[in-house]
Amino acid sequence: MQRTENQDEPASRLSSTTTEAECPRVTVVIPVYNEADYLPMCLDSLLAQDYPLSRVEILVVDGRSDDGSRAIVGDYASRHSAPEIRLLDNPDRLPATALNIGVRESRGDCVIRLDGHATAAPDFVSKSVSHLRSTDAACVGGTIHTVGRGRVGEAIALAMSSPLGVGNAYFRYSREQRDVDTVAFGAYPRTLFDKVGGFDPDLEFAEDNEFNHRVRKAGGRIVLCPDIRTYYYCRSTLRGLFRQYRNYGAGRWSQGLQDPGAINLRQTAPLLFFATLAVLAVLATKSTAAWIALPALIGIYLSAIAGGSVWIAARNGWRHLALLPTAFMTMHVAYALGSLRAILERIWR
Repeated sequence: MQRTENQDEPASRLSSTTTEAECPRVTVVIPVYNEADYLPMCLDSLLAQDYPLSRVEILVVDGRSDDGSRAIVGDYASRHSAPEIRLLDNPDRLPATALNIGVRESRGDCVIRLDGHATAAPDFVSKSVSHLRSTDAACVGGTIHTVGRGRVGEAIALAMSSPLGVGNAYFRYSREQRDVDTVAFGAYPRTLFDKVGGFDPDLEFAEDNEFNHRVRKAGGRIVLCPDIRTYYYCRSTLRGLFRQYRNYGAGRWSQGLQDPGAINLRQTAPLLFFATLAVLAVLATKSTAAWIALPALIGIYLSAIAGGSVWIAARNGWRHLALLPTAFMTMHVAYALGSLRAILERIWR
């Protein structure tokens, strides 16, 4: 991806003495498909930024939504001259394609990804720009604050914000600044895409993980900065959660089968655990050791789920206790099945 004009490098740090003209130009790319229920909140949060809005452009890259999302973007664009809001077409509907379209059309010095299913804190852009240079990182991003709607959605949000549910996906719960393998809504220097290329259009899911892995292989740091705040609205049903984590598993393993170095313990644990249970179940018919190990392993898993659910419910409300174990198990099973699907598809290809 080549830039169409010479653009200034982001300033090393924003301060009270930084003039509007000195603020780096920022492009926020939002891939969407049928996000009419959430898109107004997302755009409103960007309109409320403390960053000079004349230095921001918002590119909503739409997969030809049919729920009114396109009309919403058009309405916002007609009512607001700053930041400039543009609607771009993404006929392929894939997030990776949408991001590539957004990067190609961007005019900012910094490119920030945000989802239509999320909102940003008022200092989201300013914190992203400041940390991008003060950390000397290739990418910075913050900790997601997951928001649930309804009793099921609230339980899902708590499960998605716990190491028991997501392992060492620090961007979902960490409150410490650290180097990480990926972040959800990353901010990048625009020049980075000229060096490492765009997002992989062959990946239906996990496109940002693959891109960030490539950035790290090229020597770039990815830094989690918890004071960069976003609010992500999670699925409100267990069925939706299952589909989401099945897709996560399939995406990460599709990436890992292309580049084994991209897979770590977090991505392998669900599949290895349930595969071990399946092997023990088969061996238990002939092996006393397997017959003993199978219920023991299941008991350890269920005890961990129960203990973690009690710990979380005690701090966030006992009304969540009944649903938390189901949410955790849905995430784990779905991720394992998605991983298995990716492997089988690779074998049958």
